[in-house]
Amino acid sequence: SAAVYSRFNSSATYAGFTMAELSKRRMQKLDGTYGQPTGMYLGDEITPVPVTRSPSRGIETCGVVEAMYSYEIMYAIHGDVAFADRAERIAFNALPATWASPTGGDMW
Repeated sequence: SAAVYSRFNSSATYAGFTMAELSKRRMQKLDGTYGQPTGMYLGDEITPVPVTRSPSRGIETCGVVEAMYSYEIMYAIHGDVAFADRAERIAFNALPATWASPTGGDMW
């Protein structure tokens, strides 16, 4: 990951982009291809072909928690508030939806 690599070489660039810019571009690419309104992206076991952003496909609890952690680390390393905003958006929108519902919804 660009965030981890930048810890070892803070002046590193790739194709003219800083590591922080690359991290942000990856976030935007995920959003554009698989993004959901919750701030997450499709994350079930099979990446759909053709690409879809259908809300009938979701993400598991572990994916939500891992994404929040990753965005928190990217914020800590790069200092760009966009990563903190994304972690907060996921925490308030995607995370509650992963808990079992009172009517017996599934939780993985």
